[in-house]
Amino acid sequence: MIRCAYCGAPLPLNRKLAEAALKAMDEEGLQHFDLACPRCRKVNKLPRQALLRFAPRGRAATNTTAE
Repeated sequence: MIRCAYCGAPLPLNRKLAEAALKAMDEEGLQHFDLACPRCRKVNKLPRQALLRFAPRGRAATNTTAE
């Protein structure tokens, strides 16, 4: 589970959101994905490795070999 760096609340991250975030990162060439905390509303920067843990297995396997 990923928690907010500011207040410690759990961040709502699921497979669909992780897949969409990784796709957006690939298209825009980003190094991290910004996810707002629902509790304190501050933005948390999630690195690619954190998103790969929540991505579907096929996505994680193809993405790690491409890098």
